Amino acid sequence: MLPKEIWTQAPLVDVEGDGFMRVENYQTILEFSETTLRLQMKGMIYEIIGEHLVIRGVTKREIFIEGQIKALQMKREEKL
Repeated sequence: MLPKEIWTQAPLVDVEGDGFMRVENYQTILEFSETTLRLQMKGMIYEIIGEHLVIRGVTKREIFIEGQIKALQMKREEKL
């Protein structure tokens, strides 16, 4: 059986210490700077806050971030 995050497009985040993060099933990059990365996910927005953030790789489903990661905030989009 396939993992749930594959067939539901649920976000999946892998973190290694405070220096590397992999986010799977993102839809688009909304904002990127050295201190902030905002990603549109299915039904929510992920905001990664840190210092010296760098996007090390991007595929259709995954994004790889390096830098000093300080916080991850998840904001659910309200339905109108």
